Amino acid sequence: MRMKLMLAVLLTGCLLAPPLLSSVKSQRGQGVRIKTGNGQEIDLYDESHALVIGVGNYTNGWRKLPGAVKDAEVIGALLRKQGFQVTDLLNPGAQQLNESLAAFISDHGLRERNRLVIYFAGHGHTEELADGRELGYIIPADAPLPARDPNGFSRRAISMDEIEAKARRIISKHAMFVFDSCFSGSIFEVRSGSFAPPEIESKIAQPVRMFISAGTKNQTVPDDSVFRRYFVRAFEERAGDLNRDGFITGEELGVYLAGRVATDSRDAQTPRYGKIRDAKLNLGDIVFVLPGGASSAPRVVAAPETTPAPRVDPVALELALWQSADRSDDIADYEEYLRQYPQGRFAGMARNRVAKFRKDTALSNRPESSFQGVWKGTWRDGRDFFDCEVTFEPGPDNNIKGFIRWTLRQTSHRQFISKIGLSATEYIRGTYDPSQRLLIFEGYKEDDPHNVIDLDQYRLSLSEDGSEIQGKTSARGMWRPEIRLSRMKFRPAKQ
Repeated sequence: MRMKLMLAVLLTGCLLAPPLLSSVKSQRGQGVRIKTGNGQEIDLYDESHALVIGVGNYTNGWRKLPGAVKDAEVIGALLRKQGFQVTDLLNPGAQQLNESLAAFISDHGLRERNRLVIYFAGHGHTEELADGRELGYIIPADAPLPARDPNGFSRRAISMDEIEAKARRIISKHAMFVFDSCFSGSIFEVRSGSFAPPEIESKIAQPVRMFISAGTKNQTVPDDSVFRRYFVRAFEERAGDLNRDGFITGEELGVYLAGRVATDSRDAQTPRYGKIRDAKLNLGDIVFVLPGGASSAPRVVAAPETTPAPRVDPVALELALWQSADRSDDIADYEEYLRQYPQGRFAGMARNRVAKFRKDTALSNRPESSFQGVWKGTWRDGRDFFDCEVTFEPGPDNNIKGFIRWTLRQTSHRQFISKIGLSATEYIRGTYDPSQRLLIFEGYKEDDPHNVIDLDQYRLSLSEDGSEIQGKTSARGMWRPEIRLSRMKFRPAKQ
Protein backbone atom coordinates (compact mmCIF):
# COMPACT_ATOMS: atom_id res chain seq x y z
CA MET A 1 0.00 0.00 0.00
CA ARG A 2 1.14 3.55 -0.52
CA MET A 3 1.66 5.60 2.58
CA LYS A 4 2.02 9.35 2.66
CA LEU A 5 2.71 11.25 5.85
CA MET A 6 2.16 14.97 5.99
CA LEU A 7 3.39 16.26 9.27
CA ALA A 8 2.51 19.97 8.84
CA VAL A 9 5.69 18.68 8.85
CA LEU A 10 4.56 16.90 5.39
CA LEU A 11 6.01 13.50 4.17
CA THR A 12 5.54 12.78 0.30
CA GLY A 13 6.28 10.74 -2.68
CA CYS A 14 7.33 7.86 -4.85
CA LEU A 15 10.22 8.86 -7.03
CA LEU A 16 12.12 7.17 -9.82
CA ALA A 17 15.33 9.20 -9.92
CA PRO A 18 18.43 8.24 -7.90
CA PRO A 19 18.48 9.50 -4.30
CA LEU A 20 18.75 13.27 -4.30
CA LEU A 21 18.47 15.88 -1.54
CA SER A 22 17.71 19.44 -2.60
CA SER A 23 16.42 22.40 -0.65
CA VAL A 24 15.66 26.07 -0.97
CA LYS A 25 17.78 27.75 1.68
CA SER A 26 18.73 31.03 0.04
CA GLN A 27 16.72 33.03 2.58
CA ARG A 28 15.02 32.62 5.92
CA GLY A 29 11.49 31.26 5.97
CA GLN A 30 8.79 33.87 5.44
CA GLY A 31 7.13 35.20 8.60
CA VAL A 32 3.35 35.14 8.83
CA ARG A 33 1.40 38.08 10.23
CA ILE A 34 -2.40 38.09 10.27
CA LYS A 35 -5.29 40.33 11.20
CA THR A 36 -8.14 38.55 12.98
CA GLY A 37 -11.83 39.24 12.68
CA ASN A 38 -11.77 41.67 15.63
CA GLY A 39 -8.99 43.69 14.03
CA GLN A 40 -6.16 42.37 16.20
CA GLU A 41 -2.83 41.90 14.41
CA ILE A 42 -0.85 38.81 15.37
CA ASP A 43 2.62 37.59 14.42
CA LEU A 44 1.72 33.96 13.78
CA TYR A 45 5.00 32.30 12.77
CA ASP A 46 8.58 33.44 12.31
CA GLU A 47 9.46 30.78 9.72
CA SER A 48 7.65 28.01 7.82
CA HIS A 49 9.55 24.90 6.71
CA ALA A 50 8.47 21.72 4.92
CA LEU A 51 10.25 18.44 4.26
CA VAL A 52 8.83 16.76 1.14
CA ILE A 53 9.95 13.14 0.81
CA GLY A 54 9.25 11.00 -2.23
CA VAL A 55 10.05 7.30 -2.51
CA GLY A 56 9.11 5.49 -5.70
CA ASN A 57 12.22 3.76 -7.00
CA TYR A 58 12.07 0.78 -4.65
CA THR A 59 14.97 -1.64 -4.98
CA ASN A 60 14.14 -4.53 -2.64
CA GLY A 61 10.86 -6.08 -3.74
CA TRP A 62 8.28 -3.31 -3.27
CA ARG A 63 6.24 -2.20 -6.28
CA LYS A 64 7.47 1.04 -7.85
CA LEU A 65 5.17 4.07 -7.47
CA PRO A 66 5.66 6.60 -10.27
CA GLY A 67 2.55 8.61 -9.37
CA ALA A 68 3.93 9.64 -6.01
CA VAL A 69 6.71 11.66 -7.69
CA LYS A 70 4.10 13.89 -9.32
CA ASP A 71 2.30 14.21 -6.00
CA ALA A 72 5.52 15.33 -4.33
CA GLU A 73 6.11 17.98 -6.99
CA VAL A 74 2.55 19.28 -6.70
CA ILE A 75 2.60 19.40 -2.89
CA GLY A 76 6.00 21.09 -2.86
CA ALA A 77 4.76 23.80 -5.21
CA LEU A 78 1.62 24.29 -3.13
CA LEU A 79 3.60 24.71 0.08
CA ARG A 80 5.96 27.19 -1.53
CA LYS A 81 2.92 29.29 -2.45
CA GLN A 82 1.97 29.12 1.22
CA GLY A 83 5.30 30.70 2.16
CA PHE A 84 7.17 27.52 3.15
CA GLN A 85 10.85 26.93 2.56
CA VAL A 86 10.73 23.41 1.10
CA THR A 87 13.39 20.69 1.33
CA ASP A 88 12.93 17.89 -1.22
CA LEU A 89 14.27 14.41 -0.46
CA LEU A 90 14.01 11.89 -3.29
CA ASN A 91 14.29 8.08 -3.07
CA PRO A 92 16.20 7.91 0.23
CA GLY A 93 17.33 4.67 1.77
CA ALA A 94 16.81 4.03 5.45
CA GLN A 95 19.98 5.72 6.62
CA GLN A 96 19.47 8.84 4.49
CA LEU A 97 15.80 9.12 5.49
CA ASN A 98 16.58 8.89 9.20
CA GLU A 99 19.47 11.33 8.94
CA SER A 100 17.39 13.80 6.90
CA LEU A 101 14.48 13.73 9.36
CA ALA A 102 16.87 14.29 12.25
CA ALA A 103 18.63 17.15 10.43
CA PHE A 104 15.34 18.81 9.46
CA ILE A 105 14.14 18.78 13.07
CA SER A 106 17.51 20.00 14.38
CA ASP A 107 17.71 22.80 11.80
CA HIS A 108 14.10 24.02 11.93
CA GLY A 109 12.15 22.25 14.66
CA LEU A 110 13.93 23.63 17.72
CA ARG A 111 12.58 27.17 17.31
CA GLU A 112 9.28 27.65 19.08
CA ARG A 113 7.72 30.10 16.61
CA ASN A 114 8.34 27.98 13.50
CA ARG A 115 5.67 26.09 11.55
CA LEU A 116 6.60 22.68 10.17
CA VAL A 117 5.15 20.34 7.54
CA ILE A 118 6.55 16.89 6.65
CA TYR A 119 5.01 15.11 3.66
CA PHE A 120 5.83 11.51 2.76
CA ALA A 121 4.71 9.68 -0.37
CA GLY A 122 5.67 6.06 -0.78
CA HIS A 123 4.80 2.63 0.48
CA GLY A 124 3.41 1.97 3.94
CA HIS A 125 2.88 -1.22 5.88
CA THR A 126 0.95 -2.40 8.95
CA GLU A 127 2.34 -4.99 11.37
CA GLU A 128 0.44 -6.69 14.16
CA LEU A 129 2.45 -6.79 17.38
CA ALA A 130 2.51 -9.37 20.14
CA ASP A 131 0.41 -7.16 22.43
CA GLY A 132 -2.37 -7.03 19.81
CA ARG A 133 -1.52 -3.48 18.73
CA GLU A 134 -1.23 -2.61 15.04
CA LEU A 135 1.79 -0.52 14.09
CA GLY A 136 2.19 1.43 10.85
CA TYR A 137 5.46 1.95 8.96
CA ILE A 138 6.81 4.15 6.18
CA ILE A 139 9.08 2.33 3.75
CA PRO A 140 12.46 3.67 2.52
CA ALA A 141 13.73 2.74 -0.93
CA ASP A 142 16.01 -0.06 0.30
CA ALA A 143 13.70 -1.79 2.80
CA PRO A 144 12.86 -5.42 1.96
CA LEU A 145 9.42 -6.98 1.97
CA PRO A 146 8.65 -8.13 5.54
CA ALA A 147 7.54 -11.59 4.40
CA ARG A 148 10.87 -12.21 2.67
CA ASP A 149 13.23 -10.64 5.21
CA PRO A 150 11.53 -9.73 8.50
CA ASN A 151 14.81 -8.82 10.20
CA GLY A 152 15.88 -6.57 7.34
CA PHE A 153 12.46 -4.93 7.28
CA SER A 154 12.63 -4.29 11.02
CA ARG A 155 16.04 -2.63 10.64
CA ARG A 156 15.11 -0.35 7.73
CA ALA A 157 11.40 0.50 7.89
CA ILE A 158 10.48 3.51 10.06
CA SER A 159 7.63 2.86 12.47
CA MET A 160 4.98 5.28 13.67
CA ASP A 161 6.45 4.86 17.15
CA GLU A 162 9.67 6.36 15.78
CA ILE A 163 7.71 9.13 14.05
CA GLU A 164 5.94 9.88 17.32
CA ALA A 165 9.29 10.16 19.10
CA LYS A 166 10.50 12.61 16.46
CA ALA A 167 7.25 14.61 16.77
CA ARG A 168 7.75 14.91 20.52
CA ARG A 169 11.32 16.14 20.00
CA ILE A 170 10.05 19.12 17.99
CA ILE A 171 9.93 22.36 19.98
CA SER A 172 8.19 24.36 17.25
CA LYS A 173 4.66 25.19 18.28
CA HIS A 174 2.77 23.75 15.31
CA ALA A 175 3.60 20.64 13.27
CA MET A 176 1.27 18.56 11.08
CA PHE A 177 1.81 15.06 9.66
CA VAL A 178 -0.21 13.88 6.64
CA PHE A 179 -0.06 10.31 5.26
CA ASP A 180 -1.53 9.84 1.80
CA SER A 181 -1.66 6.09 2.32
CA CYS A 182 -3.64 3.40 4.08
CA PHE A 183 -2.40 1.77 7.27
CA SER A 184 -3.55 0.90 10.77
CA GLY A 185 -2.16 1.69 14.18
CA SER A 186 -2.74 5.16 15.43
CA ILE A 187 -0.42 7.47 17.35
CA PHE A 188 -3.09 10.15 17.35
CA GLU A 189 -6.47 10.59 18.97
CA VAL A 190 -9.05 10.18 16.21
CA ARG A 191 -11.38 13.16 16.23
CA SER A 192 -15.15 13.25 16.05
CA GLY A 193 -16.81 14.59 12.93
CA SER A 194 -18.48 17.39 14.90
CA PHE A 195 -16.91 20.70 13.92
CA ALA A 196 -17.23 24.12 15.45
CA PRO A 197 -15.69 27.12 13.64
CA PRO A 198 -12.40 27.77 15.44
CA GLU A 199 -11.47 31.02 17.13
CA ILE A 200 -8.06 31.59 15.57
CA GLU A 201 -6.78 33.45 18.62
CA SER A 202 -7.33 30.41 20.83
CA LYS A 203 -5.84 27.96 18.31
CA ILE A 204 -2.53 29.69 17.66
CA ALA A 205 -1.40 30.14 21.25
CA GLN A 206 -1.15 26.43 22.12
CA PRO A 207 1.12 23.70 20.63
CA VAL A 208 -0.12 20.86 18.42
CA ARG A 209 1.11 17.78 16.57
CA MET A 210 -1.57 17.16 13.93
CA PHE A 211 -1.86 13.97 11.84
CA ILE A 212 -3.93 13.11 8.78
CA SER A 213 -3.93 9.76 6.99
CA ALA A 214 -5.62 8.92 3.70
CA GLY A 215 -7.18 5.63 4.79
CA THR A 216 -7.05 2.57 7.01
CA LYS A 217 -5.68 -0.95 6.85
CA ASN A 218 -6.83 -3.08 3.88
CA GLN A 219 -7.78 0.02 1.86
CA THR A 220 -5.74 0.89 -1.21
CA VAL A 221 -4.62 4.38 -2.19
CA PRO A 222 -4.63 4.74 -6.00
CA ASP A 223 -1.44 5.89 -7.69
CA ASP A 224 -3.44 8.84 -9.08
CA SER A 225 -4.13 10.12 -5.60
CA VAL A 226 -7.67 11.32 -4.82
CA PHE A 227 -6.36 12.48 -1.46
CA ARG A 228 -3.70 14.69 -3.05
CA ARG A 229 -6.26 16.12 -5.45
CA TYR A 230 -8.54 17.26 -2.64
CA PHE A 231 -5.62 18.41 -0.52
CA VAL A 232 -4.66 20.84 -3.27
CA ARG A 233 -8.27 21.85 -3.82
CA ALA A 234 -8.61 22.67 -0.13
CA PHE A 235 -6.12 25.52 -0.64
CA GLU A 236 -6.38 26.56 -4.28
CA GLU A 237 -10.20 26.60 -4.30
CA ARG A 238 -10.43 27.62 -0.61
CA ALA A 239 -12.62 24.53 -0.07
CA GLY A 240 -10.87 23.64 3.17
CA ASP A 241 -11.91 26.92 4.79
CA LEU A 242 -15.15 25.48 6.16
CA ASN A 243 -16.24 28.58 8.08
CA ARG A 244 -15.04 31.07 5.43
CA ASP A 245 -12.88 33.12 7.81
CA GLY A 246 -9.82 33.27 5.54
CA PHE A 247 -7.90 30.56 7.42
CA ILE A 248 -7.58 26.79 7.10
CA THR A 249 -6.80 25.01 10.36
CA GLY A 250 -5.49 21.46 10.58
CA GLU A 251 -8.82 20.27 11.94
CA GLU A 252 -10.78 21.95 9.15
CA LEU A 253 -8.47 20.28 6.64
CA GLY A 254 -9.03 16.89 8.28
CA VAL A 255 -12.83 17.27 8.25
CA TYR A 256 -12.83 18.38 4.61
CA LEU A 257 -10.57 15.54 3.41
CA ALA A 258 -12.43 12.90 5.43
CA GLY A 259 -15.70 13.86 3.79
CA ARG A 260 -14.68 14.54 0.22
CA VAL A 261 -12.23 11.67 -0.31
CA ALA A 262 -14.71 9.16 1.14
CA THR A 263 -17.47 10.48 -1.10
CA ASP A 264 -15.35 10.49 -4.27
CA SER A 265 -14.05 6.96 -3.60
CA ARG A 266 -17.49 5.65 -2.53
CA ASP A 267 -16.03 4.85 0.88
CA ALA A 268 -13.24 2.71 -0.58
CA GLN A 269 -10.86 5.21 1.02
CA THR A 270 -11.75 6.82 4.36
CA PRO A 271 -9.22 9.36 5.69
CA ARG A 272 -8.59 9.73 9.43
CA TYR A 273 -7.34 12.79 11.28
CA GLY A 274 -6.51 13.82 14.81
CA LYS A 275 -3.95 15.10 17.27
CA ILE A 276 -1.18 13.33 19.15
CA ARG A 277 -2.18 11.53 22.35
CA ASP A 278 -0.52 14.06 24.65
CA ALA A 279 -2.37 16.57 26.81
CA LYS A 280 0.38 19.16 26.31
CA LEU A 281 0.68 18.81 22.54
CA ASN A 282 -2.95 18.59 21.41
CA LEU A 283 -4.38 21.91 22.58
CA GLY A 284 -3.75 24.15 19.58
CA ASP A 285 -4.07 23.86 15.81
CA ILE A 286 -1.83 24.60 12.87
CA VAL A 287 -3.06 27.54 10.78
CA PHE A 288 -2.72 28.23 7.05
CA VAL A 289 -3.57 31.72 5.78
CA LEU A 290 -5.42 32.03 2.48
CA PRO A 291 -4.47 34.94 0.21
CA GLY A 292 -6.98 37.76 0.02
CA GLY A 293 -8.28 38.43 -3.50
CA ALA A 294 -5.57 38.23 -6.18
CA SER A 295 -2.79 38.99 -3.71
CA SER A 296 -0.32 36.26 -2.90
CA ALA A 297 0.59 37.77 0.45
CA PRO A 298 -0.37 35.59 3.41
CA ARG A 299 -2.42 38.33 5.07
CA VAL A 300 -6.14 38.28 5.71
CA VAL A 301 -8.12 41.44 6.40
CA ALA A 302 -11.18 41.27 8.64
CA ALA A 303 -14.34 40.61 6.65
CA PRO A 304 -16.95 43.39 6.55
CA GLU A 305 -20.09 42.98 8.61
CA THR A 306 -22.13 42.37 5.44
CA THR A 307 -20.30 39.09 4.74
CA PRO A 308 -22.75 36.14 4.69
CA ALA A 309 -22.81 33.92 7.76
CA PRO A 310 -20.11 31.21 7.86
CA ARG A 311 -21.04 27.99 6.08
CA VAL A 312 -19.82 24.50 6.78
CA ASP A 313 -19.75 21.70 4.20
CA PRO A 314 -22.64 19.41 5.35
CA VAL A 315 -21.43 16.38 3.39
CA ALA A 316 -18.00 16.56 5.03
CA LEU A 317 -19.52 16.88 8.50
CA GLU A 318 -21.86 13.90 8.11
CA LEU A 319 -19.16 11.67 6.67
CA ALA A 320 -16.69 12.64 9.37
CA LEU A 321 -19.20 11.84 12.12
CA TRP A 322 -20.07 8.49 10.50
CA GLN A 323 -16.39 7.57 10.19
CA SER A 324 -15.85 8.43 13.84
CA ALA A 325 -18.70 6.06 14.80
CA ASP A 326 -17.56 3.39 12.32
CA ARG A 327 -14.16 3.03 13.96
CA SER A 328 -15.60 3.02 17.49
CA ASP A 329 -16.50 0.16 19.80
CA ASP A 330 -19.17 2.25 21.56
CA ILE A 331 -22.86 1.92 20.65
CA ALA A 332 -23.36 5.51 21.83
CA ASP A 333 -21.40 6.80 18.81
CA TYR A 334 -23.84 5.10 16.39
CA GLU A 335 -26.76 6.46 18.39
CA GLU A 336 -25.29 9.97 18.25
CA TYR A 337 -24.97 9.68 14.45
CA LEU A 338 -28.65 8.65 14.24
CA ARG A 339 -29.65 11.53 16.51
CA GLN A 340 -27.99 14.08 14.23
CA TYR A 341 -28.76 12.34 10.91
CA PRO A 342 -31.90 10.16 11.33
CA GLN A 343 -32.33 10.10 7.53
CA GLY A 344 -28.60 10.22 6.72
CA ARG A 345 -26.69 8.27 4.08
CA PHE A 346 -25.58 5.68 6.65
CA ALA A 347 -28.68 5.64 8.88
CA GLY A 348 -29.67 2.12 7.79
CA MET A 349 -26.21 0.71 8.55
CA ALA A 350 -26.13 2.54 11.89
CA ARG A 351 -29.51 1.06 12.93
CA ASN A 352 -28.37 -2.44 11.90
CA ARG A 353 -25.20 -2.14 13.99
CA VAL A 354 -27.07 -0.82 17.02
CA ALA A 355 -29.49 -3.75 16.77
CA LYS A 356 -26.66 -6.27 16.36
CA PHE A 357 -24.75 -4.83 19.29
CA ARG A 358 -27.80 -5.15 21.52
CA LYS A 359 -28.38 -8.71 20.35
CA ASP A 360 -24.73 -9.66 20.95
CA THR A 361 -24.87 -8.08 24.40
CA ALA A 362 -27.96 -10.09 25.29
CA LEU A 363 -26.30 -13.30 24.09
CA SER A 364 -23.12 -12.59 26.04
CA ASN A 365 -25.14 -12.39 29.26
CA ARG A 366 -26.17 -16.06 28.87
CA PRO A 367 -23.74 -18.34 30.76
CA GLU A 368 -23.39 -20.80 27.90
CA SER A 369 -22.39 -18.08 25.40
CA SER A 370 -20.44 -15.64 27.55
CA PHE A 371 -17.24 -16.61 25.74
CA GLN A 372 -18.78 -16.58 22.22
CA GLY A 373 -17.02 -14.57 19.54
CA VAL A 374 -13.49 -13.66 18.53
CA TRP A 375 -10.58 -13.20 20.94
CA LYS A 376 -7.06 -12.00 20.27
CA GLY A 377 -3.88 -12.46 22.28
CA THR A 378 -0.50 -14.14 22.65
CA TRP A 379 1.03 -17.49 23.61
CA ARG A 380 4.45 -17.43 25.29
CA ASP A 381 7.00 -20.05 26.30
CA GLY A 382 10.29 -18.47 27.26
CA ARG A 383 11.69 -16.69 24.21
CA ASP A 384 9.12 -18.27 21.86
CA PHE A 385 5.81 -16.58 21.23
CA PHE A 386 2.89 -16.63 18.82
CA ASP A 387 0.10 -14.16 18.11
CA CYS A 388 -3.25 -15.90 18.13
CA GLU A 389 -6.84 -15.16 17.20
CA VAL A 390 -9.39 -17.56 18.70
CA THR A 391 -12.99 -18.04 17.54
CA PHE A 392 -15.26 -19.79 20.06
CA GLU A 393 -18.63 -21.19 19.01
CA PRO A 394 -20.68 -22.56 21.94
CA GLY A 395 -22.84 -25.60 21.35
CA PRO A 396 -25.50 -27.50 23.31
CA ASP A 397 -24.71 -28.92 26.76
CA ASN A 398 -21.85 -26.43 27.28
CA ASN A 399 -19.83 -27.88 24.42
CA ILE A 400 -17.17 -25.76 22.71
CA LYS A 401 -15.96 -25.78 19.14
CA GLY A 402 -13.97 -23.31 17.07
CA PHE A 403 -10.49 -22.66 15.75
CA ILE A 404 -7.26 -20.76 16.52
CA ARG A 405 -5.27 -18.83 13.95
CA TRP A 406 -1.60 -18.86 15.01
CA THR A 407 1.20 -16.61 13.67
CA LEU A 408 4.81 -17.21 14.74
CA ARG A 409 6.41 -13.94 15.92
CA GLN A 410 9.60 -14.96 17.75
CA THR A 411 11.56 -18.17 18.33
CA SER A 412 14.81 -19.29 19.93
CA HIS A 413 14.95 -22.40 17.72
CA ARG A 414 17.23 -21.90 14.73
CA GLN A 415 15.29 -24.27 12.48
CA PHE A 416 12.13 -22.16 12.92
CA ILE A 417 13.63 -18.68 12.37
CA SER A 418 12.80 -18.81 8.65
CA LYS A 419 9.15 -19.45 9.58
CA ILE A 420 8.67 -16.21 11.55
CA GLY A 421 5.59 -14.47 10.20
CA LEU A 422 3.99 -17.70 8.91
CA SER A 423 0.53 -18.78 10.08
CA ALA A 424 -1.43 -21.98 10.73
CA THR A 425 -4.92 -22.92 11.94
CA GLU A 426 -5.75 -25.31 14.80
CA TYR A 427 -9.32 -26.60 15.13
CA ILE A 428 -10.55 -27.07 18.71
CA ARG A 429 -13.33 -28.77 20.69
CA GLY A 430 -14.12 -29.21 24.37
CA THR A 431 -16.43 -28.07 27.20
CA TYR A 432 -17.23 -25.01 29.30
CA ASP A 433 -17.95 -25.16 33.04
CA PRO A 434 -20.07 -22.04 33.79
CA SER A 435 -19.89 -22.54 37.58
CA GLN A 436 -16.09 -22.13 37.49
CA ARG A 437 -15.96 -20.06 34.27
CA LEU A 438 -13.50 -22.67 32.98
CA LEU A 439 -12.86 -23.62 29.33
CA ILE A 440 -11.24 -27.04 28.76
CA PHE A 441 -10.56 -28.02 25.15
CA GLU A 442 -7.98 -29.50 22.80
CA GLY A 443 -6.82 -29.23 19.23
CA TYR A 444 -8.00 -32.09 17.05
CA LYS A 445 -7.07 -31.00 13.51
CA GLU A 446 -4.66 -28.56 11.91
CA ASP A 447 -4.23 -26.66 8.67
CA ASP A 448 -0.45 -26.16 8.78
CA PRO A 449 1.29 -26.26 5.39
CA HIS A 450 4.53 -24.83 6.86
CA ASN A 451 4.72 -27.17 9.90
CA VAL A 452 4.56 -24.30 12.39
CA ILE A 453 2.36 -25.68 15.22
CA ASP A 454 1.54 -28.74 17.35
CA LEU A 455 -1.92 -29.72 18.56
CA ASP A 456 -2.26 -28.63 22.21
CA GLN A 457 -4.54 -29.03 25.23
CA TYR A 458 -5.98 -25.95 26.96
CA ARG A 459 -7.29 -25.11 30.44
CA LEU A 460 -8.37 -21.44 30.48
CA SER A 461 -10.35 -19.18 32.83
CA LEU A 462 -12.85 -16.51 31.78
CA SER A 463 -12.64 -13.29 33.81
CA GLU A 464 -15.60 -12.13 35.89
CA ASP A 465 -16.36 -9.24 33.55
CA GLY A 466 -16.06 -11.48 30.47
CA SER A 467 -13.32 -9.36 28.89
CA GLU A 468 -10.29 -11.67 29.24
CA ILE A 469 -9.37 -15.35 29.03
CA GLN A 470 -6.06 -16.71 30.30
CA GLY A 471 -4.47 -19.95 31.43
CA LYS A 472 -2.03 -22.73 30.61
CA THR A 473 -1.57 -24.88 27.55
CA SER A 474 -0.03 -28.34 27.33
CA ALA A 475 2.00 -29.87 24.54
CA ARG A 476 3.44 -33.37 25.12
CA GLY A 477 2.13 -33.39 28.72
CA MET A 478 3.85 -30.21 30.03
CA TRP A 479 1.46 -27.53 31.40
CA ARG A 480 3.77 -24.57 31.12
CA PRO A 481 3.19 -22.14 28.23
CA GLU A 482 0.69 -19.37 29.02
CA ILE A 483 -1.96 -17.89 26.75
CA ARG A 484 -3.75 -14.55 27.29
CA LEU A 485 -6.74 -13.39 25.25
CA SER A 486 -8.84 -10.23 25.09
CA ARG A 487 -12.31 -9.98 23.62
CA MET A 488 -12.59 -8.22 20.26
CA LYS A 489 -15.74 -6.12 19.93
CA PHE A 490 -18.01 -5.74 16.92
CA ARG A 491 -16.67 -8.94 15.34
CA PRO A 492 -19.00 -11.89 14.89
CA ALA A 493 -17.68 -15.40 15.12
CA LYS A 494 -16.79 -16.58 11.65
CA GLN A 495 -14.34 -18.86 9.93
